[in-house]
Amino acid sequence: MAVLKKENLEHSEALRYIANAKTILKEKAGKNGNFYTDGKYVSMACNTAWGGVLIVLNGKMKRENVKLPAKNRMNVDIYREYLSKKNKTILKCFNSAYNHLHLFGGYDKELSVANTKAGLDFAQQIIDWCK
Repeated sequence: MAVLKKENLEHSEALRYIANAKTILKEKAGKNGNFYTDGKYVSMACNTAWGGVLIVLNGKMKRENVKLPAKNRMNVDIYREYLSKKNKTILKCFNSAYNHLHLFGGYDKELSVANTKAGLDFAQQIIDWCK
């Protein structure tokens, strides 16, 4: 059995979160044309996907010895500052994933399938970059 490196574990975990989000959307959110029918499950799926983004970014930042604040003091500006120095394209993906997944989907329970898909696509780009 091969031993996975820490970054592979975080990457795998983030991918699992994305897969779980997609499963929630497919099985619970009730797609009807261009919209989902149940905001509760859209919110759950978007928050799950957003969690995957944070897991993989936290892992990458730790590997690069970037000091992260205590969990109760986390805010997106920490990630934005880090990404602004590392990769401006991924920073744009991060900002869009934050909007689509965390704000629109997670809080507002936006029912648009296109919104959620865009958020998942941005999340995937971030996860791939962190590998």
